[in-house]
Amino acid sequence: MGYGLEKDTEMTLLEATAKGRTETVAAMLAEGADVNATDARGKTPLMVAAYRGHTEIARLLIAAGAELDRRDGNGNTALVYATYYTQLQPSCRWLAIAEALCEAGADPAIPGGWRGMTALDWSRELRQNALTCCFEKENKA
Repeated sequence: MGYGLEKDTEMTLLEATAKGRTETVAAMLAEGADVNATDARGKTPLMVAAYRGHTEIARLLIAAGAELDRRDGNGNTALVYATYYTQLQPSCRWLAIAEALCEAGADPAIPGGWRGMTALDWSRELRQNALTCCFEKENKA
């Protein structure tokens, strides 16, 4: 499988996601790559996209049927990562990913590995009012 880019022929979906290679990810998904593959720590491509801030890749993975509420080895979901990272980065990328996950039906009430806090808890603690409203409206948390 060449995925259209010669230098990416040996790349996994997780690696392409981590590197932000949107076109490669799209090609891999079109060719049937496992959207829920995990690394040694249990992270899926969706989790990697969420903590790296790769918005378009996250949307592709969601559309391809990625498990929204899967937990990694630390107990975190993609939504916990996206919500938590909104505080650390001066960018709307993480907010957009969290909103996309929320709108797709991700559960904001699943406790994560960081202090056992849920995405909803993080949105409240970080005063992310738009996210809190989204979580409460979409998931009735």
